[in-house]
Amino acid sequence: MPPARWLLGRIVEKHPGVDKVTRVVSLRFKNSIIKRPVSKLIVLPIWHPAKLTPASSPLRSALAQHVRQRAVA
Repeated sequence: MPPARWLLGRIVEKHPGVDKVTRVVSLRFKNSIIKRPVSKLIVLPIWHPAKLTPASSPLRSALAQHVRQRAVA
């Protein structure tokens, strides 16, 4: 499926395991909320309008790090 057809959602809740590592998140879409594994998520670029640089957040950084680790393995 091409990226233009992917569902666009927002992370609304993290579900850390007993080891305090988040592997599952709840995503809010237009009409529903579903749980998905972090390994199935794609991080979209978000640009800060004033600085024209990528915006950052702790969750975004953690997801990007997880994606990089999965790519190496």
